[in-house]
Amino acid sequence: MRYLDGKYAEKFWDISHFLEKFNENRNEYFIKTAFKNLVDEKIINIQHYGMPTQHSICIGCHWNEGMYPLLTAPGEDIYFINPISNQNNQFFHDGKKFVLSPHGLGLKIPNKNDSIIISKDNIIIGEKSFRDGQGLNIDVDAKIRGTTKDDKPIEETVKDLLKIYPGEIQGKMKQIASFTKRGFIIYEQNA
Repeated sequence: MRYLDGKYAEKFWDISHFLEKFNENRNEYFIKTAFKNLVDEKIINIQHYGMPTQHSICIGCHWNEGMYPLLTAPGEDIYFINPISNQNNQFFHDGKKFVLSPHGLGLKIPNKNDSIIISKDNIIIGEKSFRDGQGLNIDVDAKIRGTTKDDKPIEETVKDLLKIYPGEIQGKMKQIASFTKRGFIIYEQNA
Protein backbone atom coordinates (compact mmCIF):
# COMPACT_ATOMS: atom_id res chain seq x y z
CA MET A 1 0.00 0.00 0.00
CA ARG A 2 1.25 3.47 -0.81
CA TYR A 3 0.44 6.72 0.94
CA LEU A 4 0.03 9.91 -1.09
CA ASP A 5 0.23 13.41 0.34
CA GLY A 6 0.06 17.00 -0.85
CA LYS A 7 -0.04 17.78 -4.59
CA TYR A 8 0.32 14.06 -5.52
CA ALA A 9 -2.77 13.19 -3.48
CA GLU A 10 -4.70 16.07 -5.04
CA LYS A 11 -3.69 14.94 -8.54
CA PHE A 12 -4.71 11.35 -7.76
CA TRP A 13 -8.10 12.65 -6.49
CA ASP A 14 -8.63 14.64 -9.70
CA ILE A 15 -7.65 11.68 -11.93
CA SER A 16 -9.88 9.33 -9.95
CA HIS A 17 -12.95 11.49 -10.47
CA PHE A 18 -12.07 12.08 -14.11
CA LEU A 19 -11.87 8.29 -14.64
CA GLU A 20 -15.26 7.69 -13.04
CA LYS A 21 -16.92 10.04 -15.54
CA PHE A 22 -14.70 8.80 -18.39
CA ASN A 23 -15.69 5.18 -17.72
CA GLU A 24 -19.35 6.11 -17.59
CA ASN A 25 -19.06 7.93 -20.94
CA ARG A 26 -17.07 5.03 -22.43
CA ASN A 27 -19.71 2.52 -21.34
CA GLU A 28 -22.52 4.65 -22.78
CA TYR A 29 -20.62 5.08 -26.08
CA PHE A 30 -20.09 1.31 -26.34
CA ILE A 31 -23.77 0.60 -25.64
CA LYS A 32 -24.98 3.16 -28.21
CA THR A 33 -22.51 1.89 -30.82
CA ALA A 34 -23.11 -1.81 -30.23
CA PHE A 35 -26.86 -1.77 -29.65
CA LYS A 36 -27.92 1.27 -31.71
CA ASN A 37 -31.57 2.07 -30.91
CA LEU A 38 -32.26 -1.10 -28.89
CA VAL A 39 -31.44 0.68 -25.62
CA ASP A 40 -33.33 3.90 -24.98
CA GLU A 41 -32.22 4.78 -21.44
CA LYS A 42 -29.38 4.16 -19.02
CA ILE A 43 -30.46 1.79 -16.30
CA ILE A 44 -27.30 1.26 -14.25
CA ASN A 45 -23.66 2.33 -14.41
CA ILE A 46 -21.77 1.54 -11.23
CA GLN A 47 -18.05 2.01 -10.69
CA HIS A 48 -16.00 -0.60 -8.87
CA TYR A 49 -12.89 1.46 -8.20
CA GLY A 50 -12.43 5.07 -7.28
CA MET A 51 -12.19 7.59 -4.45
CA PRO A 52 -15.56 8.19 -2.85
CA THR A 53 -14.01 10.82 -0.56
CA GLN A 54 -10.66 12.59 -0.45
CA HIS A 55 -9.48 10.19 2.25
CA SER A 56 -10.71 6.84 0.94
CA ILE A 57 -10.05 4.48 -1.93
CA CYS A 58 -12.33 1.64 -3.04
CA ILE A 59 -10.93 -1.06 -5.31
CA GLY A 60 -12.92 -4.06 -6.53
CA CYS A 61 -16.10 -3.07 -4.71
CA HIS A 62 -19.15 -0.86 -4.99
CA TRP A 63 -19.62 1.77 -2.29
CA ASN A 64 -23.02 3.31 -2.89
CA GLU A 65 -26.33 1.93 -1.74
CA GLY A 66 -28.56 0.51 -4.43
CA MET A 67 -28.63 -2.43 -6.80
CA TYR A 68 -25.32 -3.51 -8.30
CA PRO A 69 -24.12 -6.16 -10.75
CA LEU A 70 -22.13 -9.07 -9.29
CA LEU A 71 -19.85 -10.53 -11.94
CA THR A 72 -19.17 -14.24 -11.71
CA ALA A 73 -17.08 -15.88 -14.46
CA PRO A 74 -16.85 -15.81 -18.26
CA GLY A 75 -20.01 -17.33 -19.74
CA GLU A 76 -21.79 -17.48 -16.37
CA ASP A 77 -24.79 -15.46 -15.22
CA ILE A 78 -24.38 -11.90 -13.95
CA TYR A 79 -26.35 -11.36 -10.75
CA PHE A 80 -28.12 -8.15 -9.77
CA ILE A 81 -27.97 -7.64 -6.03
CA ASN A 82 -29.67 -5.19 -3.71
CA PRO A 83 -27.32 -4.79 -0.72
CA ILE A 84 -28.63 -5.01 2.82
CA SER A 85 -26.82 -2.69 5.25
CA ASN A 86 -25.47 -4.29 8.40
CA GLN A 87 -22.43 -4.01 10.66
CA ASN A 88 -20.29 -6.15 8.30
CA ASN A 89 -20.59 -3.97 5.21
CA GLN A 90 -21.60 -0.50 6.39
CA PHE A 91 -19.49 2.31 7.84
CA PHE A 92 -19.24 6.09 7.92
CA HIS A 93 -16.17 8.02 6.75
CA ASP A 94 -15.69 11.72 6.04
CA GLY A 95 -19.38 12.26 6.84
CA LYS A 96 -20.51 9.80 4.16
CA LYS A 97 -22.26 6.45 4.59
CA PHE A 98 -20.69 3.53 2.74
CA VAL A 99 -22.27 0.18 2.00
CA LEU A 100 -19.52 -1.98 0.51
CA SER A 101 -20.48 -4.70 -1.95
CA PRO A 102 -18.17 -6.94 -3.99
CA HIS A 103 -17.69 -6.40 -7.72
CA GLY A 104 -17.19 -10.10 -8.42
CA LEU A 105 -16.51 -13.46 -6.84
CA GLY A 106 -12.82 -12.69 -6.52
CA LEU A 107 -9.69 -14.63 -7.34
CA LYS A 108 -7.79 -17.28 -5.47
CA ILE A 109 -4.39 -18.83 -5.98
CA PRO A 110 -4.57 -22.25 -7.68
CA ASN A 111 -2.68 -24.07 -4.93
CA LYS A 112 -3.96 -23.11 -1.48
CA ASN A 113 -0.78 -24.57 0.08
CA ASP A 114 1.52 -22.13 -1.76
CA SER A 115 3.35 -19.72 0.49
CA ILE A 116 2.94 -15.99 -0.16
CA ILE A 117 5.86 -13.63 0.44
CA ILE A 118 5.40 -9.88 -0.01
CA SER A 119 8.45 -7.64 -0.34
CA LYS A 120 9.07 -4.05 -1.42
CA ASP A 121 9.63 -5.02 -5.08
CA ASN A 122 7.52 -8.10 -5.68
CA ILE A 123 5.14 -10.76 -4.44
CA ILE A 124 6.15 -14.42 -4.52
CA ILE A 125 3.37 -16.99 -4.67
CA GLY A 126 4.72 -20.53 -4.52
CA GLU A 127 7.52 -20.61 -7.10
CA LYS A 128 6.31 -17.59 -9.14
CA SER A 129 7.43 -14.01 -8.63
CA PHE A 130 5.30 -11.03 -9.67
CA ARG A 131 6.76 -7.52 -10.03
CA ASP A 132 4.96 -4.44 -8.78
CA GLY A 133 2.27 -3.62 -11.36
CA GLN A 134 2.50 -6.96 -13.20
CA GLY A 135 -0.88 -8.46 -14.09
CA LEU A 136 -1.96 -11.98 -13.27
CA ASN A 137 -2.86 -14.46 -15.99
CA ILE A 138 -6.37 -15.59 -15.06
CA ASP A 139 -6.76 -19.39 -15.08
CA VAL A 140 -2.96 -19.80 -14.77
CA ASP A 141 -1.72 -17.57 -11.93
CA ALA A 142 -5.14 -17.16 -10.31
CA LYS A 143 -8.56 -18.78 -10.57
CA ILE A 144 -12.02 -17.22 -10.27
CA ARG A 145 -13.86 -18.56 -7.23
CA GLY A 146 -16.55 -21.04 -8.17
CA THR A 147 -14.79 -22.26 -11.33
CA THR A 148 -12.51 -25.08 -10.17
CA LYS A 149 -13.48 -28.69 -9.61
CA ASP A 150 -13.04 -28.32 -5.84
CA ASP A 151 -15.30 -25.23 -5.61
CA LYS A 152 -18.99 -25.13 -4.96
CA PRO A 153 -21.04 -24.27 -8.08
CA ILE A 154 -21.30 -20.56 -8.94
CA GLU A 155 -24.85 -20.22 -7.59
CA GLU A 156 -23.77 -21.58 -4.17
CA THR A 157 -20.61 -19.44 -4.24
CA VAL A 158 -22.81 -16.35 -4.77
CA LYS A 159 -25.05 -17.34 -1.86
CA ASP A 160 -21.99 -17.84 0.38
CA LEU A 161 -20.66 -14.42 -0.62
CA LEU A 162 -24.01 -12.85 0.27
CA LYS A 163 -23.66 -14.27 3.80
CA ILE A 164 -20.57 -12.07 4.22
CA TYR A 165 -21.82 -9.06 2.21
CA PRO A 166 -25.59 -9.31 2.76
CA GLY A 167 -27.85 -8.69 -0.16
CA GLU A 168 -30.88 -9.98 -2.00
CA ILE A 169 -30.69 -11.35 -5.53
CA GLN A 170 -33.01 -9.19 -7.66
CA GLY A 171 -32.38 -11.03 -10.92
CA LYS A 172 -29.85 -12.59 -13.25
CA MET A 173 -28.70 -11.78 -16.74
CA LYS A 174 -27.47 -14.55 -19.03
CA GLN A 175 -24.06 -13.78 -20.47
CA ILE A 176 -24.10 -14.79 -24.13
CA ALA A 177 -20.87 -13.01 -25.15
CA SER A 178 -18.06 -10.91 -23.71
CA PHE A 179 -15.48 -8.46 -25.00
CA THR A 180 -12.45 -8.30 -22.72
CA LYS A 181 -8.66 -8.31 -22.91
CA ARG A 182 -9.06 -11.98 -23.90
CA GLY A 183 -10.93 -10.87 -27.03
CA PHE A 184 -14.52 -11.31 -28.19
CA ILE A 185 -16.01 -14.60 -27.02
CA ILE A 186 -19.49 -15.94 -27.84
CA TYR A 187 -20.86 -18.38 -25.25
CA GLU A 188 -24.24 -19.10 -26.82
CA GLN A 189 -24.85 -19.07 -30.57
CA ASN A 190 -28.66 -19.23 -30.50
CA ALA A 191 -29.51 -16.75 -27.75
